[in-house]
Amino acid sequence: MASTPAPTRGERLRRLADELLTLADAVDQPSRHIERAEMLIAEGERLAKAVYAVFRGRG
Repeated sequence: MASTPAPTRGERLRRLADELLTLADAVDQPSRHIERAEMLIAEGERLAKAVYAVFRGRG
């Protein structure tokens, strides 16, 4: 059974872009809960690190 090829850098960036669009939609929704704000910040930081890793050849 042949293994599937690893996604290209472009494919990884497209997946991350989709996640970023989802995050942008979530940020536009009003919230009064600090936990939600912290979760959104953490998700943004995770995506930023993932994009950095793709460009640096680590992702």
